[in-house]
Amino acid sequence: MNTHQTIIKRREAKAKGLKSYYTGKPCKHGHLSHRNMNGDCIVCHRLRALNVYWSNPEKARAECREWKKNNPPDDVTRERARLWAENNREKLRSNQRRWLAANREKSRARLRAWRRANPHKKNSETRAYKARKVNSVPKWFDKRAVDKIYTSASWLSLASGISHHVDHIVPLKNSLVCGLHCTDNLQIITASENTKKWNFFSNDEHSINNEKRGRKYDVQTDTSCGFFAKRKRVRETNR
Repeated sequence: MNTHQTIIKRREAKAKGLKSYYTGKPCKHGHLSHRNMNGDCIVCHRLRALNVYWSNPEKARAECREWKKNNPPDDVTRERARLWAENNREKLRSNQRRWLAANREKSRARLRAWRRANPHKKNSETRAYKARKVNSVPKWFDKRAVDKIYTSASWLSLASGISHHVDHIVPLKNSLVCGLHCTDNLQIITASENTKKWNFFSNDEHSINNEKRGRKYDVQTDTSCGFFAKRKRVRETNR
């Protein structure tokens, strides 16, 4: 703990409308911390709360959901949360990716449950995505070339046993820029990489993602044989 905090007595803190005060002395458990207006050490209070939570996590989560349901956030709280998220985007994304990596099956189950409970919203999202895709198709769109890329992704998934997606390098929907649905804006990446990338895009983020992957996919098509003999060869080339 920081031992150079300003000492403030409870009476003075209460007069200033503060929620805690600081004596400069450790509590009976040795924590040098602020104390709430009841005289309770804040560190001790947090440790007790953690012990209660982990003694019965399901009960604690149910109580938390019930409390949130009965105490919806006001406009000030929503604005505070929005500002925090805006100022801590990297931290928020890192936390989300870490949670998804540790709870992949749980996340998929939640998504399936949400789709079953909200079919109208899922249909709306699907229609919106298709509309964006149609509006993002340029005049020089080469359907045959795009189909080959999607076919290559399917072949690669079957050959490697790892699910691969066709990803838009510049997302079709982004707060900074909206990409096109064309061959120059398509790449084959693994499903996990596509999930992590989502619809985030910036020059820095894109270069970081490429450095992490350490490779790019160069799609080549052998058209010298029949359809089933056409091998969609995907070779990895170093940058």
